[in-house]
Amino acid sequence: MQALKGRSFTFGSESSTSGRLMPQYFLAQAQVKLEDFKGEAGFSQSHDATLKLVEAGTYEVGVLNEQVWNSRVEAGEVDLERVQVVWRTPAYYDYHWVVNPAVRERYGEDFGERLQAALLKLDPTVPEHQEILELFGASKFIPTENSNYSQIEAVGRQIGKIN
Repeated sequence: MQALKGRSFTFGSESSTSGRLMPQYFLAQAQVKLEDFKGEAGFSQSHDATLKLVEAGTYEVGVLNEQVWNSRVEAGEVDLERVQVVWRTPAYYDYHWVVNPAVRERYGEDFGERLQAALLKLDPTVPEHQEILELFGASKFIPTENSNYSQIEAVGRQIGKIN
């Protein structure tokens, strides 16, 4: 990670978990501060834009969601002579589903539980289920709880994105 110091650098969206918050957190864990980059860190506004900016040489280094990277490489949309993976963050809980409690009034008290059960039972061997899972770049959904996102919340507060 120290090799990133002195390089031009861009995040994705300022409030993206995988395009800013957690990469900034893991950079800090590796003793790399935003001030260590050449000039100010950029914000490309999207994972695809980050990829194209690094590919074009506008920035030397950028961070983007691995799912976006993999899908663009598989589609042949990345010039691997100009862009390569140099580091992956450790795993962390990221995408999650939430539901407003008011849906209970419309769909019944147990709607949240029924929705969760339906998502958790999606089976990639069933074509209709596989289609849904592929939309999310997932092979399955797993149960989670609020405490799994405390690290993301803490980072958001630390960098001023959450008050």
